[in-house]
Amino acid sequence: MSTTLQPFKERLLLRQRVELLRNAVLFHQCVGHDSLPKLLTVIESPYGPMLVYEWVPGELIGVEQSRRSDPASPFQRFRALPTTELLRSLDVVFDFHRRAADLGWIAVDFYDGAIWRSYLDSALSLDHRPRLFPATW
Repeated sequence: MSTTLQPFKERLLLRQRVELLRNAVLFHQCVGHDSLPKLLTVIESPYGPMLVYEWVPGELIGVEQSRRSDPASPFQRFRALPTTELLRSLDVVFDFHRRAADLGWIAVDFYDGAIWRSYLDSALSLDHRPRLFPATW
């Protein structure tokens, strides 16, 4: 690749990342759901916004492929939950997506790497970063 194109490509990637961060702020302002960590503040920097979220206890359910079969992994611990707990978690996910869709947002690329579960209080938190866009985008 030409060295003259590299800086342009890096600027483009930075611009796309900044756009995704601004989209996350807009999403939180529009949707707000109990399963989403609270957006506490946005700090503007020369490189774009920095988003500060409330701390969410728990573990990501999604793990790398090499750990999927490990009984101690968050993935297998989640799968081993009683059916009633799994259904309650599924209700949270469906409720979140229904609310987002009702407000005109479309979720793309939502997977187990976007789900946090606290094994202390059974709370489920969702990470919207895998892409949520206004339906008009």
